[in-house]
Amino acid sequence: MVATVTLPNGVTVTAVVVYGDAAATAETYELRRVKISDATNGQMATANIGTIDSTISDAVVDNETYAYFIVTSTLDTDDTIYGAKVTYVP
Repeated sequence: MVATVTLPNGVTVTAVVVYGDAAATAETYELRRVKISDATNGQMATANIGTIDSTISDAVVDNETYAYFIVTSTLDTDDTIYGAKVTYVP
């Protein structure tokens, strides 16, 4: 699963979590950023679904240079993801 994340330019991401059912908590998620000019991308945060990650790499959002997305590891047939929360400060 891949989902685009839209964040205000210049904010600092302080935490991220992806929510899912009990079966999905065995899987992991990542908040990633991709460089618009050449598609190189890097991990900003990672944890198991249902677990908050507050150790954010490259935490300041730069929408002129990067786009942001959440990706999950493989999901089983009955796994359900139902939301995500990205916390940030100005």
